[in-house]
Amino acid sequence: LSREESLPVIGKLLERFERDGFGQWAVVLKETGRVAGYCGLKPYGEAREAELLYGLAKEHWNAGLASEAARAAVTACS
Repeated sequence: LSREESLPVIGKLLERFERDGFGQWAVVLKETGRVAGYCGLKPYGEAREAELLYGLAKEHWNAGLASEAARAAVTACS
């Protein structure tokens, strides 16, 4: 997304953090500081449940990033 397209998305994510106490983060490569994708929790249904969401650029699939990010997201929200 362009910067202009990204700003409303970021705004919604920040609102979700304020409202629910959790949301999604960028997955950043330690080695380069480059964004590889996103991961986090999103409210699910009417109950106080959450679903885990993640998305990674295809070049980063099968490297363990999704598992590492999921553990970090669940731990941060516990």
